[in-house]
Amino acid sequence: MGGGYSDIGLAANQGGTYYELARSERDPDAASQAVTLLNHCMNRYGPDSDRGRALCLTDLAGAHAIAGDLDTAVSVGHQAVEAVTSVTLPPGLRQAPSAAHRAGTPYTPAPASPSCASA
Repeated sequence: MGGGYSDIGLAANQGGTYYELARSERDPDAASQAVTLLNHCMNRYGPDSDRGRALCLTDLAGAHAIAGDLDTAVSVGHQAVEAVTSVTLPPGLRQAPSAAHRAGTPYTPAPASPSCASA
């Protein structure tokens, strides 16, 4: 594929799109499509893909729930929580805006780290 976009990335985007469709329409068929695509990603992510796995697991848990497989949804949801809490931000990036920002205090993002600026 051109542009450096991997098959895993494409399947993850497609799976995420089917999940969003399933969520908005409460469509179990779209949820089943999402489960198939997101499982494809989970089976191919490498050990250095913590962020991708965490994002995929959150959508996968929701897709299982909409598809009607609640036991698997709960199990995958627990895996998603573990995966998300293990992801760390690169140096120089801040956590999400604080409650003060949500209350109206202007948010000023941290300066981009040199590795992000050159990407």
